[in-house]
Amino acid sequence: MSREAESTSALIERMRAFESDHAPDGWPCIRMRDITALCDAVEAARAAALEEAADVADAHATCEGIGQCIAAEIRALKEKQ
Repeated sequence: MSREAESTSALIERMRAFESDHAPDGWPCIRMRDITALCDAVEAARAAALEEAADVADAHATCEGIGQCIAAEIRALKEKQ
């Protein structure tokens, strides 16, 4: 497991631990840095998935350029993050 994956797994584990001792309305308080880190990890995973999808579309481009059009649309979605 990569260092990034380990750190994301540890982050998820910490966030899941909040479920056992926190009411749905959020007391006791949690660390904002954990929420920020989780959001960053989710956004990075989304960007990577969109880039991979765009690469697949590029690789399966037809002579009409449909693959490149799809890849461009996917990359545009990534930029909107």
